[in-house]
Amino acid sequence: MSSRVGDLAKRIPGGMAEVTSSWASEDRMLLDVVAMGQKVSATVDVEERLVRVSVALPLMLSFMSGPITAMVRKSGEDLLLADDARK
Repeated sequence: MSSRVGDLAKRIPGGMAEVTSSWASEDRMLLDVVAMGQKVSATVDVEERLVRVSVALPLMLSFMSGPITAMVRKSGEDLLLADDARK
């Protein structure tokens, strides 16, 4: 999964996104995404059969939570499935 983090910036509308990541533990990745002057923080918890993403949206983006949720879900599935296909 960490090998595909760099691909996240390409999936964020508006381009010019900066994505940084770190591992808080073996099963938890912390992400910060800065795009269009807004910072979005997320945690990615990896379990045996589930990947759970929690995103903290700034107030300015909270009205777009539906489309952002759909984008995160679709992009996450695409990235994970593409990573799985490489094996």
